[in-house]
Formats: sequence, C-alpha cells, structure tokens
Amino acid sequence: MEENGIDVYLVQETWLEGDQDHWNINGITFFTHAPEKQSSGRGRGGLAIALSKKALKAWERAGKKELLRHGTMDDTTRIMAIELKVPAGRSFESLTIFNIYAPSTHGNTDETVEKFWSELENEILRIPNNSTPIVAGDINARIGNRQSHPPTDAQYFGPSGDRHLNDAGRRVVPMMQRCALRATTTFFQHGKHWTFKCNLRNEFKTLDHFLTHTRLSERIIDAK
Repeated sequence: MEENGIDVYLVQETWLEGDQDHWNINGITFFTHAPEKQSSGRGRGGLAIALSKKALKAWERAGKKELLRHGTMDDTTRIMAIELKVPAGRSFESLTIFNIYAPSTHGNTDETVEKFWSELENEILRIPNNSTPIVAGDINARIGNRQSHPPTDAQYFGPSGDRHLNDAGRRVVPMMQRCALRATTTFFQHGKHWTFKCNLRNEFKTLDHFLTHTRLSERIIDAK
C-alpha cells in the first residue's frame, strides 16, 4: 500500500463471515464487516477497510472511535465507516470515510434498493458537523457526468468519465444533492474510466465511484 502512496483501501465483496478489528497482515490493519453466516456456499457481500500505518495513526488521532457497522441488509453487509483525523495545513481535520456496497437494481426489489440509499443518507447526515464525509465503493449504478444532468447540477458532476445515466443512477442523485456530495472522478480526465466490463454485451461501465463533500472540492488533486 504505502509504496504505492495508498493509505486507505475500501474493499467490497470479501465473502468473509463476522466482524473483525485490528486484523494485521504484513503491517496493514484490516477492519471487516460481514454477516455472521454466509447465505450461500460461494459467499456474497462483506466489507473491509484496510489502513496503512499512517492511516492507522490518523484513526488513533481521531480517538480510536468504534467503526460504524450498519448491520445486515438483505442477508449481507453494505455500509461501514471509519473516522480519521488527518493533517490539514498546520492543523488536523476529521474525515468520515464510508465504504459501501449498494444492491443492484437487477435481482433486488425496489424496496431493497430504496431502503439502502435512504439508510445510507441517514448515516451520512448523522456524522458530527466537524467531520467531512467521503463515500466510496461499489455503487452498482451509472450516475453519468455533467452532460447527463441539468445545468443546476454542475457542482455535483464534472465533464469527464462515463456520461451514461441509468435508472439506478437516478436513485443516487437526490441523495448526493441532499448530502452535498459530488461525483469526484467526473472532474478529472483519464484514458480509462470504466470499472466493470459486461462480457455478455462487451460493454464497459463505471459502477464504482468516489463521492466527496463539496467543501473538499478545491483540495482534491486527482481521482480515478
């Protein structure tokens, strides 16, 4: 991690069982959130947050607060979060980083999908006012870029990336607006922006996203 300049990894679909803290592998500290028992032999869902030594110190600086583990939804875990206190100039600032695994609109009921986004929004709005949210993970939605949305949404979407907006993405946008989150990767141009390839249709899609609070807008130098 550190040799690549990465301090926090957010992992979805771990297929593990149970919650675990301080699981150390080669100097990387893992916190996991998974159902007590997998509902299938193959496994499904499950989340993990991996911290470098520097990020672990940021968690300790924030008071070693217990991680948010939202619990099971439709037999798996979909929301967890950690608070870090990171350097900001001559001081420090608090960030609450959410790792999410959204239910797909294919194979899940509308009620399941709507419940997920509603409960995620409630968790974001519940964090302390002095902490800035960052939401990332497998959103299972194509949320488009600035070309896909009205001019009034320009603060939430940039001109780059996948401009396709699907029905799942339309469910995400109202939450972004209410929580002042923007689709960060759409503000930076890269040769490759897709995160998933559908072999059946030979189609490339962006289903994984970073959503960051608008007050971080001027300070993020790249996202992909």
